[in-house]
Amino acid sequence: MGVFFLFVIITVVVIILVLKNKKAKQVEEDSTRHSYSKNTQRDDSETYFSRGCENKNNGDLTAAIENFTKAIELDPDYGLAYKARADAYKKRGDHDLAIADLAQHMKLLDGALKILEQFDADSDDENFD
Repeated sequence: MGVFFLFVIITVVVIILVLKNKKAKQVEEDSTRHSYSKNTQRDDSETYFSRGCENKNNGDLTAAIENFTKAIELDPDYGLAYKARADAYKKRGDHDLAIADLAQHMKLLDGALKILEQFDADSDDENFD
């Protein structure tokens, strides 16, 4: 159980760091989501994600998990959907599934942090005067 809470704490810290670099994240998302079809999929996945959040807030964990799963199917890089589904699994008592989703979420965050680090390095090389 301690490992699970360690994952949760690490996840929260990483999310805070990512949110602080929101502009860099937006640049990364824009560069990886150029095609119309990918943007359409992202819009659809966000719809399912929103439904899942609403379901989870209303206590319907089964529907929440189904909607988060659909969001992930449409956009396998949708880290927040993994995190939200992990939370729903945890509330339902499916700790192994929750840990697996948190691990995937952490993997995606690690990739995002590497991109942010590269963005910072590239920004340091440019002269903004």
